Amino acid sequence: MRKFLLSASAVVGILGATSLAAAAPADTGGLAGKGSFFISAERIFGLQIQSATQESTTGTVTTKTTDSRTDFGLLVGNPNAGPYNIPQLGFDFAVIDGLTVGGAIGFWVGSSKEKTESNGSTVENTGPSNNAFKIAPRVGYIIGLNDSMGIWLRGGLTFFTSGTSSERTTGGVVTKSSSSVNGFALNLEPGFVLMVNQHFGFGANINVDIPLTGKFKTESTSGATTTSREFDLKQMNLGLSFGIIGKI
Repeated sequence: MRKFLLSASAVVGILGATSLAAAAPADTGGLAGKGSFFISAERIFGLQIQSATQESTTGTVTTKTTDSRTDFGLLVGNPNAGPYNIPQLGFDFAVIDGLTVGGAIGFWVGSSKEKTESNGSTVENTGPSNNAFKIAPRVGYIIGLNDSMGIWLRGGLTFFTSGTSSERTTGGVVTKSSSSVNGFALNLEPGFVLMVNQHFGFGANINVDIPLTGKFKTESTSGATTTSREFDLKQMNLGLSFGIIGKI
């Protein structure tokens, strides 16, 4: 599936960019003139299809596991499904007519507690607590179709990290568990921009997130005993997402 998604995305991207660049007018000053600044809420609505491959080697045995999932959300993402599901805030500046430089950032945090009361005694447990963070520098070029519509060809890199942790007490023994994921990905985000007026508009993007590196680590401590495991993990994502754009 991964090879199919990569091949299909590459073909669509190349053909789309070539035809649009040939047909579009060269003047983008009305939509993305030099000095234009865009602030956007991205991936707040849409469909994401993901494939995560986990690989580990013990002695001479290599084990590879691939999990696939599909997520659809409005305003709320599922950080447990990976970094590409988290809505993000984007900033882009036109250094010359049409050429933009910027990036996006997104994060999610959550915590929980559990209290059990039995026979006059109370036991409190912490977790699970969750966190996720990503930052994505990028460059792009806006091909203006007119003063209010254009094609935004954009790409860059994403660094992401996420984790969970919990603590439980059973029979006087404290058990702490944690897991973490981090990695780098190459992002291709061709999209369509529609400005309703001079300062407000909408965007739609095809998201192709191609994994470069990634690690998954788990650790558990029970009493004086600690065990940990670490795997290579690569998460591929293909999606269609929508957002809101502000222009200064």
